[in-house]
Amino acid sequence: MSREAIALEPEAPYWLGGAVEVTPHVTEALATGGAASPFLALDYAPARKREGPRRSYGVDTHPVRGFEVVTLCLEGEARDAGGPIKEGDVRWLTAGQGALVEGLGSPARAHMDPALYRLRVNVPRDLKMSPPRLQRFEARDAPVVALGDCMLRVYAGDVCGVVGPVEPEVDGTQLYVVDGSGQVDLPLDGEATALMLIVRGTCTVDGVVFGANRAFYAPPGEASMQVTLAASTKLVVALALPTTDPVVVGGPFVMTSATEIARAYEDFLHGRFNATGGRPEAYASDSDSSAVE
Repeated sequence: MSREAIALEPEAPYWLGGAVEVTPHVTEALATGGAASPFLALDYAPARKREGPRRSYGVDTHPVRGFEVVTLCLEGEARDAGGPIKEGDVRWLTAGQGALVEGLGSPARAHMDPALYRLRVNVPRDLKMSPPRLQRFEARDAPVVALGDCMLRVYAGDVCGVVGPVEPEVDGTQLYVVDGSGQVDLPLDGEATALMLIVRGTCTVDGVVFGANRAFYAPPGEASMQVTLAASTKLVVALALPTTDPVVVGGPFVMTSATEIARAYEDFLHGRFNATGGRPEAYASDSDSSAVE
């Protein structure tokens, strides 16, 4: 028996700092209600031709604390303060006790906006004040494994015996991209919530067809999900263990109480978050840190 696929209705697209237009798929009510725990947000910006000039960077520098941010470039090229993020590259930020992040966008000279996948993943209470960490990997760093008529590129976790290069903050977190067609049993962790985004083509689950730029999630359950993929379909699969901790969102901070949110603002206003330019090697073991979201 396959897991139940629960459709996510996309919200109205918005411009990320005037750089890229993204479609949100996880509402704040869903994120804080626990049904899709630990996923806080899923935004997707499909590749599209530019109609005019665009500045190269998106939002202004801002602080984050208490969750992880995954950015995967699926087509084209994006840029941040740490350099280019090309097709197939991933950037995985553990905000931990606090990081300053700079805007994400595409080069001003580019003729196309990149296809960008952005995922926010909550972490348990005891990991929210861990040291921040930024991991960057190119497409060539992520191993590929065959599954039926599909190829799976693994970025995080153990998928079909292949381990991705990213080391997530929470054990059991997985991220992989499926590219192919036909009927396939997607490997899932039975204790994890699964979140899928269709990038191109169609994915059919129990007779329900999901097209491009549509997403669905599946609560913990069976260790696989049988899907039927149309020709040349691509989808992104994320899995993570749910948390029972309270979820309190305060602007760019996600903690477990209003008191912790107030403390995060106090730390930021007193300069306890320190920018270092978004380079992984610039991270120190103390509380001063930065990254790029």
